[in-house]
Amino acid sequence: MFYSLLQRAGFKLGLALQSSIPRLLIAAALLGGSGLMLSTGSVQAATYACSPGPAQGGKGGFFTKSFAELNQGDIVSCGDKRYDIGTSNYGGYSGLVNIVWAEGLAPGNQDDDFLLNLAFFTPVIDPKTGFFNYKLSILDSDYTFDSVQLDTTVTVPKPPVPSVDYVKVTKKVNGVPILTSINGAQVGPIAFSDPGPITVEDVWTVVPGGKLTFLQDTFTQARDIPPVPGPLPLLGAGAAFGFSRRIRGRIKGARLV
Repeated sequence: MFYSLLQRAGFKLGLALQSSIPRLLIAAALLGGSGLMLSTGSVQAATYACSPGPAQGGKGGFFTKSFAELNQGDIVSCGDKRYDIGTSNYGGYSGLVNIVWAEGLAPGNQDDDFLLNLAFFTPVIDPKTGFFNYKLSILDSDYTFDSVQLDTTVTVPKPPVPSVDYVKVTKKVNGVPILTSINGAQVGPIAFSDPGPITVEDVWTVVPGGKLTFLQDTFTQARDIPPVPGPLPLLGAGAAFGFSRRIRGRIKGARLV
């Protein structure tokens, strides 16, 4: 089961992560560390931190909990990212919530890639709807959100019936739909500039013939550099200097009267 899960989900990486995070890190992110058995413990809010991961060329980390272990109100911190877990409806299915964070993956690249994955142990089949909500914050005020991408892994009939949305996943940010993946299409990345925090909701609908096994949110951030005022144009500076001389001359003349 875990091997097939890795095949379907573990190696689907967004943006710069595609060539920069070793497969071992993704396998560990999906299978390691925090335990995958369903928890019967307290549902009180908990605070978690990403485990460090050996991202090539920089630093990073990962976090994994089962659907049953992660609850509304839980907080996950990964570097300067904070995930506040909101409401969810998995439609009765079990699986994993996985977060991967990587920084400085290429020379001169100070942007971060950070991904949130939902991996279902068994495919979501018809007729099902579900959703997952969280608030995402960048704690370093020097950075803002820069781009967003949505990717899914699905199964649809071959050949599919034209115009049938077997699996539809919509990403809402701050309550506004911004990306929609139909029948497994990758959408984005698109430019998305916001200082945050932002609220994110993934909503999925599966109709007869479709299956959903995996969805992935990818965000990047960029340094927020405020514009620096440039020097005055030479003509403007000369005009200002001449006007200043005339004003000083008038003041001097008034004193002599």
